[in-house]
Amino acid sequence: MNSILLVDDEPEILDLLGEHLRMEGYDVNTAGSGETALDEMRLQRPDLLLLDVMLPGMDGYELCCEMQADPALDDIPVIMLTAHPYPEELASEHDVTPEDLIAKPFDLDELLSRIRAQLDTPDQSPLCSITGLPTGESACREATEVARSADSAMLLHAELQALRAYTEAYSFSEGDRLISLAADALKSAVKHCDDPAAYLAYLGGPRFVAVLSRDARDSIVQHASQLFSCRLDDYLSHTDRQRGYILALDDNGRLRRSPLPALVFTGAAS
Repeated sequence: MNSILLVDDEPEILDLLGEHLRMEGYDVNTAGSGETALDEMRLQRPDLLLLDVMLPGMDGYELCCEMQADPALDDIPVIMLTAHPYPEELASEHDVTPEDLIAKPFDLDELLSRIRAQLDTPDQSPLCSITGLPTGESACREATEVARSADSAMLLHAELQALRAYTEAYSFSEGDRLISLAADALKSAVKHCDDPAAYLAYLGGPRFVAVLSRDARDSIVQHASQLFSCRLDDYLSHTDRQRGYILALDDNGRLRRSPLPALVFTGAAS
Protein backbone atom coordinates (compact mmCIF):
# COMPACT_ATOMS: atom_id res chain seq x y z
CA MET A 1 0.00 0.00 0.00
CA ASN A 2 1.45 3.36 -1.07
CA SER A 3 1.73 6.00 1.65
CA ILE A 4 0.90 9.69 1.17
CA LEU A 5 1.69 12.57 3.51
CA LEU A 6 -0.98 15.25 3.05
CA VAL A 7 0.08 18.73 4.20
CA ASP A 8 -2.45 21.56 4.56
CA ASP A 9 -3.27 24.09 7.26
CA GLU A 10 -7.03 23.69 6.79
CA PRO A 11 -8.39 20.83 8.94
CA GLU A 12 -11.43 20.42 6.68
CA ILE A 13 -9.23 19.70 3.66
CA LEU A 14 -7.10 17.28 5.66
CA ASP A 15 -10.22 15.39 6.74
CA LEU A 16 -12.09 15.38 3.41
CA LEU A 17 -9.16 14.79 1.07
CA GLY A 18 -7.57 12.32 3.48
CA GLU A 19 -10.77 10.28 3.56
CA HIS A 20 -11.03 10.23 -0.25
CA LEU A 21 -7.43 9.04 -0.54
CA ARG A 22 -7.98 6.31 2.04
CA MET A 23 -11.04 5.14 0.09
CA GLU A 24 -8.73 4.84 -2.94
CA GLY A 25 -6.53 2.47 -0.96
CA TYR A 26 -3.71 4.79 0.13
CA ASP A 27 -2.17 4.92 3.59
CA VAL A 28 -2.57 8.61 4.50
CA ASN A 29 -0.88 10.66 7.21
CA THR A 30 -1.50 14.38 7.65
CA ALA A 31 0.37 17.45 8.83
CA GLY A 32 -0.84 21.01 9.38
CA SER A 33 2.47 22.81 8.86
CA GLY A 34 5.76 22.52 7.00
CA GLU A 35 7.71 21.96 10.21
CA THR A 36 5.42 19.12 11.29
CA ALA A 37 5.61 17.57 7.82
CA LEU A 38 9.42 17.61 7.89
CA ASP A 39 9.43 15.85 11.28
CA GLU A 40 6.88 13.31 10.05
CA MET A 41 8.91 12.46 6.93
CA ARG A 42 12.08 11.92 8.96
CA LEU A 43 10.20 9.54 11.24
CA GLN A 44 8.22 7.74 8.53
CA ARG A 45 9.19 8.31 4.90
CA PRO A 46 6.11 8.58 2.61
CA ASP A 47 5.92 7.43 -1.01
CA LEU A 48 4.42 10.79 -2.02
CA LEU A 49 4.06 14.27 -0.54
CA LEU A 50 0.82 16.11 -1.36
CA LEU A 51 1.66 19.66 -0.36
CA ASP A 52 -0.26 22.91 -0.09
CA VAL A 53 2.00 25.88 -0.91
CA MET A 54 0.50 28.41 1.51
CA LEU A 55 1.32 27.24 5.03
CA PRO A 56 1.97 29.08 8.30
CA GLY A 57 5.66 29.36 9.18
CA MET A 58 7.59 27.20 6.71
CA ASP A 59 5.69 27.34 3.41
CA GLY A 60 5.59 24.65 0.74
CA TYR A 61 8.55 26.04 -1.23
CA GLU A 62 10.72 26.24 1.87
CA LEU A 63 9.78 22.67 2.76
CA CYS A 64 10.84 21.50 -0.71
CA CYS A 65 14.18 23.28 -0.28
CA GLU A 66 14.69 21.47 3.04
CA MET A 67 13.87 18.16 1.37
CA GLN A 68 16.29 18.79 -1.51
CA ALA A 69 19.07 19.42 1.00
CA ASP A 70 18.38 16.13 2.81
CA PRO A 71 19.66 12.99 0.99
CA ALA A 72 17.06 10.89 2.83
CA LEU A 73 14.17 12.98 1.48
CA ASP A 74 15.29 14.52 -1.81
CA ASP A 75 13.83 11.80 -4.03
CA ILE A 76 10.31 11.78 -2.53
CA PRO A 77 7.91 12.87 -5.31
CA VAL A 78 6.02 16.09 -4.51
CA ILE A 79 2.68 17.27 -5.87
CA MET A 80 2.07 20.92 -4.97
CA LEU A 81 -1.41 22.43 -4.61
CA THR A 82 -1.67 26.18 -5.06
CA ALA A 83 -4.18 28.93 -5.76
CA HIS A 84 -1.46 31.16 -7.25
CA PRO A 85 -2.10 31.97 -10.94
CA TYR A 86 1.53 31.30 -12.00
CA PRO A 87 2.82 28.45 -9.79
CA GLU A 88 5.60 27.36 -12.15
CA GLU A 89 7.21 30.80 -12.02
CA LEU A 90 7.13 30.87 -8.22
CA ALA A 91 8.61 27.38 -8.04
CA SER A 92 11.40 28.47 -10.38
CA GLU A 93 12.06 31.58 -8.27
CA HIS A 94 12.42 29.40 -5.18
CA ASP A 95 14.67 26.97 -7.10
CA VAL A 96 12.43 23.95 -6.48
CA THR A 97 11.15 21.41 -8.99
CA PRO A 98 8.09 19.51 -7.75
CA GLU A 99 6.98 16.52 -9.81
CA ASP A 100 3.61 18.17 -10.44
CA LEU A 101 1.76 21.44 -9.77
CA ILE A 102 -2.03 21.53 -9.51
CA ALA A 103 -4.07 24.73 -9.38
CA LYS A 104 -6.80 25.21 -6.80
CA PRO A 105 -9.67 24.60 -6.97
CA PHE A 106 -8.90 21.19 -8.44
CA ASP A 107 -10.98 18.33 -9.77
CA LEU A 108 -10.71 15.29 -7.49
CA ASP A 109 -10.57 12.81 -10.37
CA GLU A 110 -7.75 14.81 -11.98
CA LEU A 111 -5.86 14.89 -8.68
CA LEU A 112 -6.22 11.12 -8.26
CA SER A 113 -5.00 10.61 -11.82
CA ARG A 114 -1.90 12.67 -11.15
CA ILE A 115 -1.24 10.85 -7.88
CA ARG A 116 -1.42 7.52 -9.70
CA ALA A 117 0.96 8.85 -12.37
CA GLN A 118 3.57 9.43 -9.65
CA LEU A 119 3.08 6.22 -7.68
CA ASP A 120 2.59 3.69 -10.49
CA THR A 121 6.19 4.03 -11.81
CA PRO A 122 8.42 3.03 -8.86
CA ASP A 123 11.40 1.96 -10.94
CA GLN A 124 11.79 5.11 -13.02
CA SER A 125 11.25 8.85 -12.92
CA PRO A 126 7.57 9.66 -12.26
CA LEU A 127 5.49 10.50 -15.31
CA CYS A 128 3.62 13.76 -15.78
CA SER A 129 -0.08 13.14 -16.42
CA ILE A 130 -0.22 16.05 -18.90
CA THR A 131 2.77 15.14 -21.07
CA GLY A 132 3.29 11.43 -20.42
CA LEU A 133 6.99 12.21 -19.93
CA PRO A 134 9.38 11.69 -17.01
CA THR A 135 9.22 14.77 -14.83
CA GLY A 136 10.54 16.48 -11.72
CA GLU A 137 13.94 16.63 -10.09
CA SER A 138 14.65 12.93 -10.72
CA ALA A 139 14.05 13.36 -14.47
CA CYS A 140 16.39 16.36 -14.54
CA ARG A 141 19.12 14.33 -12.83
CA GLU A 142 18.51 11.40 -15.16
CA ALA A 143 18.83 13.62 -18.25
CA THR A 144 22.14 15.01 -16.98
CA GLU A 145 23.47 11.53 -16.22
CA VAL A 146 22.45 10.18 -19.62
CA ALA A 147 24.16 13.11 -21.35
CA ARG A 148 27.37 12.60 -19.38
CA SER A 149 27.50 8.86 -20.02
CA ALA A 150 26.86 8.98 -23.78
CA ASP A 151 29.53 9.86 -26.33
CA SER A 152 28.72 12.80 -28.62
CA ALA A 153 25.57 13.61 -26.62
CA MET A 154 24.16 17.02 -25.81
CA LEU A 155 21.39 18.57 -23.76
CA LEU A 156 18.74 20.35 -25.81
CA HIS A 157 16.41 22.62 -23.83
CA ALA A 158 13.01 23.51 -25.24
CA GLU A 159 10.72 26.20 -23.84
CA LEU A 160 7.09 26.83 -24.69
CA GLN A 161 7.16 30.56 -25.38
CA ALA A 162 4.17 32.67 -24.21
CA LEU A 163 2.62 29.91 -22.08
CA ARG A 164 1.87 32.38 -19.28
CA ALA A 165 0.08 34.82 -21.59
CA TYR A 166 -1.82 31.97 -23.27
CA THR A 167 -2.98 30.62 -19.91
CA GLU A 168 -4.00 34.11 -18.81
CA ALA A 169 -6.02 34.67 -21.99
CA TYR A 170 -7.60 31.19 -22.26
CA SER A 171 -7.52 29.13 -19.01
CA PHE A 172 -5.34 26.79 -16.97
CA SER A 173 -6.94 23.74 -18.58
CA GLU A 174 -6.26 25.14 -22.07
CA GLY A 175 -2.69 25.85 -20.96
CA ASP A 176 -2.35 22.17 -20.03
CA ARG A 177 -3.62 21.22 -23.49
CA LEU A 178 -0.97 23.47 -25.05
CA ILE A 179 1.75 21.84 -22.93
CA SER A 180 0.47 18.47 -24.12
CA LEU A 181 0.70 19.66 -27.74
CA ALA A 182 4.32 20.74 -27.20
CA ALA A 183 5.12 17.35 -25.64
CA ASP A 184 3.52 15.50 -28.57
CA ALA A 185 5.54 17.56 -31.05
CA LEU A 186 8.79 16.83 -29.22
CA LYS A 187 8.03 13.11 -28.87
CA SER A 188 7.20 12.88 -32.58
CA ALA A 189 10.44 14.67 -33.46
CA VAL A 190 12.55 12.35 -31.31
CA LYS A 191 10.85 9.30 -32.83
CA HIS A 192 11.24 10.71 -36.35
CA CYS A 193 14.99 11.19 -36.04
CA ASP A 194 15.43 7.60 -34.78
CA ASP A 195 18.19 8.56 -32.34
CA PRO A 196 18.88 5.55 -30.05
CA ALA A 197 20.52 7.85 -27.46
CA ALA A 198 17.54 10.19 -27.15
CA TYR A 199 15.90 10.86 -23.78
CA LEU A 200 13.07 13.37 -23.33
CA ALA A 201 11.74 14.81 -20.04
CA TYR A 202 9.35 17.52 -18.85
CA LEU A 203 10.80 19.94 -16.28
CA GLY A 204 7.55 21.70 -15.40
CA GLY A 205 5.91 24.91 -16.58
CA PRO A 206 7.04 25.70 -20.14
CA ARG A 207 10.31 23.72 -19.94
CA PHE A 208 11.43 20.45 -21.54
CA VAL A 209 14.85 18.85 -21.95
CA ALA A 210 16.13 16.25 -24.38
CA VAL A 211 19.37 14.27 -24.50
CA LEU A 212 20.35 13.46 -28.07
CA SER A 213 23.29 13.04 -30.38
CA ARG A 214 24.61 16.28 -31.81
CA ASP A 215 23.91 15.06 -35.34
CA ALA A 216 20.19 14.77 -34.53
CA ARG A 217 19.77 18.28 -33.09
CA ASP A 218 18.78 20.20 -36.23
CA SER A 219 16.36 17.50 -37.37
CA ILE A 220 14.58 17.39 -34.01
CA VAL A 221 14.35 21.19 -33.74
CA GLN A 222 12.95 21.54 -37.25
CA HIS A 223 10.46 18.68 -36.96
CA ALA A 224 9.15 19.71 -33.52
CA SER A 225 8.86 23.39 -34.43
CA GLN A 226 6.99 22.69 -37.66
CA LEU A 227 4.60 20.18 -36.09
CA PHE A 228 3.77 22.49 -33.19
CA SER A 229 3.24 25.43 -35.54
CA CYS A 230 1.00 23.43 -37.88
CA ARG A 231 -1.29 22.31 -35.05
CA LEU A 232 -1.34 25.58 -33.13
CA ASP A 233 -4.29 27.07 -35.04
CA ASP A 234 -6.62 24.52 -33.41
CA TYR A 235 -5.68 25.97 -30.00
CA LEU A 236 -6.24 29.63 -30.91
CA SER A 237 -9.37 31.73 -31.30
CA HIS A 238 -10.18 33.05 -34.76
CA THR A 239 -9.33 36.57 -33.56
CA ASP A 240 -5.89 35.59 -32.28
CA ARG A 241 -5.12 33.66 -35.47
CA GLN A 242 -6.05 36.67 -37.59
CA ARG A 243 -4.10 39.31 -35.67
CA GLY A 244 -1.07 37.10 -34.92
CA TYR A 245 -0.74 37.83 -31.20
CA ILE A 246 -2.48 37.29 -27.86
CA LEU A 247 -3.89 39.98 -25.58
CA ALA A 248 -3.44 39.18 -21.88
CA LEU A 249 -3.36 41.08 -18.62
CA ASP A 250 0.05 41.85 -17.14
CA ASP A 251 0.85 41.91 -13.40
CA ASN A 252 -0.51 45.44 -13.16
CA GLY A 253 -3.84 44.52 -14.73
CA ARG A 254 -3.10 46.17 -18.09
CA LEU A 255 -3.66 44.48 -21.43
CA ARG A 256 -0.44 43.65 -23.23
CA ARG A 257 0.46 42.01 -26.52
CA SER A 258 2.20 38.66 -26.43
CA PRO A 259 3.56 36.67 -29.37
CA LEU A 260 1.79 33.49 -30.32
CA PRO A 261 3.06 30.36 -28.54
CA ALA A 262 6.09 28.66 -30.10
CA LEU A 263 8.80 26.18 -29.19
CA VAL A 264 12.17 27.89 -28.57
CA PHE A 265 15.32 25.80 -28.34
CA THR A 266 18.73 26.24 -26.69
CA GLY A 267 21.40 23.57 -26.59
CA ALA A 268 24.77 23.06 -24.95
CA ALA A 269 27.21 20.21 -25.42
CA SER A 270 27.55 17.89 -22.47
